[in-house]
Amino acid sequence: MILLEGKKIKEEILRDIKKKVKDLERKPTLAVISTNNDPASMTYINSKKNMCEYVGYDFRLFKYNKIKEEELISLIEELNNYDDVDSILLQL
Repeated sequence: MILLEGKKIKEEILRDIKKKVKDLERKPTLAVISTNNDPASMTYINSKKNMCEYVGYDFRLFKYNKIKEEELISLIEELNNYDDVDSILLQL
């Protein structure tokens, strides 16, 4: 049996990403759209924020308690057109 040490592997991957980000012309950006106040969702979002800070990504949070579907689609389309946003995470 092979024992995989997930935490150790995760740390190695994050260190590798951090080194690669330093060589980029600009920091990558993760945009997170949150549509609720669920504590578990906020914990997840905060873990992504902390990971971004560690590896050198910019992090943008767009928090809504309520948002109409049309507004959400519009926001996603808008973020998708930004040159400085590389990833979009939608947390429903």
